[in-house]
Amino acid sequence: MSETPETPNLPKKPVNNAPVGMMEMWIRLPKPRERMTIIILALTVGVYGLQLLSQAIYQMDIPLGVLALDAELIQQGQFWRLLTVVLVHGSILHIGLNMLAFYTLGRSLERFYGPWRLLILYLLGALG
Repeated sequence: MSETPETPNLPKKPVNNAPVGMMEMWIRLPKPRERMTIIILALTVGVYGLQLLSQAIYQMDIPLGVLALDAELIQQGQFWRLLTVVLVHGSILHIGLNMLAFYTLGRSLERFYGPWRLLILYLLGALG
């Protein structure tokens, strides 16, 4: 029998099989503390999608008629219009620039203040 020389017990280096480079950036999911930003963004884009769909099917913007600011209807008791006005947009450029600005600022504000305070700030901005 051949005897092998005894090697000292050295700590093993951990193997890192994580992807490197730009690919890692594209597969990253939103962090939990940025969920409110994503939810508000998705809701707004969804309402804009409904606006486009209703224009294509009925040749009229139904979400705009239900959610937009109208002083006479607010005086009649439709107070939700004070907040839902931020969900309707006039063009792809309008919603694109608004959502880019909101995503950029919203992530930072949500990290700093938290999701519920971000929602409160968003709703106060809608009232403003």
